[in-house]
Amino acid sequence: MSGIFGYFSTRDVSAFQEIYFGLYALQHRGQQSVGIATLHDQGIDSHIGRGQVKRNFAKDWHDDLRGNKGLGFVKYKFRYDTTMPDMPIVHNGGLLTIDGIITNDDFTIEELIAKLESADISIVREYLQKLTGAFTICYISHEKMIAYRDLEGIKPLCIGYDKDTAIIATESCAFEATNTRFVRDMQPGELFVHTLHGQTSYYLSNEEATVCAFEYVYTARPDSVIDGRSVYEARYRMGEKLFEESPVDADIVIGAPDSGIIAALGYANASGIDYQQGFIRNNYIGRTFIEMSQAERERGVTIKLTPIRVNIQNQDIILVDDSIVRGTTIKRIVKNLKDKGANKVHVRISAPEIVKSNNVTVDIPDEEDLISANHTVEEMVEIIGCDSLAFLSLGGMHKAVGTKNLYQDYFLTEEETN
Repeated sequence: MSGIFGYFSTRDVSAFQEIYFGLYALQHRGQQSVGIATLHDQGIDSHIGRGQVKRNFAKDWHDDLRGNKGLGFVKYKFRYDTTMPDMPIVHNGGLLTIDGIITNDDFTIEELIAKLESADISIVREYLQKLTGAFTICYISHEKMIAYRDLEGIKPLCIGYDKDTAIIATESCAFEATNTRFVRDMQPGELFVHTLHGQTSYYLSNEEATVCAFEYVYTARPDSVIDGRSVYEARYRMGEKLFEESPVDADIVIGAPDSGIIAALGYANASGIDYQQGFIRNNYIGRTFIEMSQAERERGVTIKLTPIRVNIQNQDIILVDDSIVRGTTIKRIVKNLKDKGANKVHVRISAPEIVKSNNVTVDIPDEEDLISANHTVEEMVEIIGCDSLAFLSLGGMHKAVGTKNLYQDYFLTEEETN
């Protein structure tokens, strides 16, 4: 997951302030650490801290992080991430961020920086074209900004402008937060080079992007657009398709905050069943999926979501959520609803079953911990304590998003993958 925000201006402006607000918009992508580094005539200012943006920076830090060029990063830590240092990386007058995993056995950050520093663009192109994995890169020096999206386009990355300023961000929502203009998504294998004299793009691949499906299901902010497709519209259509595939009689539809709400609205619209707010969400709790331990996740769910008793008491409920991983969170939510007086709880999931581990784009546990990898739907109904359970099909998700070309290994068994 993680989030990048790069800012390269020739005007007398504060890069820090724009990066600060850009990272606020990308905070949902990671909260393990945050870093901002800026370039100015006297050198580089940098600060990296644990946790969220608001815990580490104030918007009036202009004197501490000076200059009109800089990079920011919010980090999502994978379980097995032992190779990537905290970012931005400061080296030899330049700044570097990497979101994702580069899988070449001989890859080193030192060699990457050395290539990006080269004045010969053919050296940069040749090197990047050999890199494999799911990743995006942004590098900034006094003379240039370089951005690169992996050959398959598994990770999102986009370009924006504001007068004489070029901006790189993981999601388009960051441009809204900084009142700058979203120009376009970068293409798979695109090498974007912006200098003091202009900009050029080099295309190292002609493939259609295979962006991670979880961007549309859960990861991205709803107001973002990825590869020309609205995240909000994709989630709404997932709810509509879910009703088409798995209708059920009930009194109300509710969504599991926050990522299940849009699909729940789509389900309610397609079914004609009233949508009601089912929970009050504690906005001071972050995303429980990206907490570091299962105990933290479970405690976070208890604190974060409180059922609205008057809306759910004596009701047959359709509860729409975006995904089930281990099953512990949805089990706790179902129990909470029934404890508050719900008659029945029918669970509908607006994505396919997660049956395979992943640590490339999202941190999905080992298969022994995945409830769908080890149990039938009927068994999951008993474990979760709901009255029925259904998942959106893979084909339904493709129709909702508007493409079959997605990175989706976690939804596929080994037989389906092969």
